[in-house]
Amino acid sequence: MSKAPPSLAFLCIQSLKLQLLQGDNPIPDVYELPSELLDGVIAHLPALALHNFQTHIKNRGGLETARFLSKLIPLAPKLVSVDASYNLMPPESLLMLCDSLRSAKGDLKRLDMTGNICISSETDHSSLLGEFQHNGEPIFVLPSSSTSHVPYDDEP
Repeated sequence: MSKAPPSLAFLCIQSLKLQLLQGDNPIPDVYELPSELLDGVIAHLPALALHNFQTHIKNRGGLETARFLSKLIPLAPKLVSVDASYNLMPPESLLMLCDSLRSAKGDLKRLDMTGNICISSETDHSSLLGEFQHNGEPIFVLPSSSTSHVPYDDEP
């Protein structure tokens, strides 16, 4: 019995993965894919390819940063620290990241969330964020006060 030929989607993902693992910038049109297609591609990339992909993509912060991190965290079990400060992530980002941390089997010790609008000083996140600790220390680094004077950082 002969084996079915690989699908076009599989071949495209394999090609993109090889380019990214070699550190090459893939075809710029990849970054213009609709989010549902891009999510499918990202889900099949190993951690190094995800890092290289993020290096080449224009990051404007916000929800896209949270989406990227929520996919990266479960795929990178050796990831120890993430600086996601001042990325203007909206409130829904926090729940997205918490869901990702619940499904991750890694060793993440620190996730810096200072300066993001998803962390409101008026809201008590202690019960939600207290769930995520490493050796008794909280994983999430939260702002101690309002820091609106700090410039926006568009790097992940």
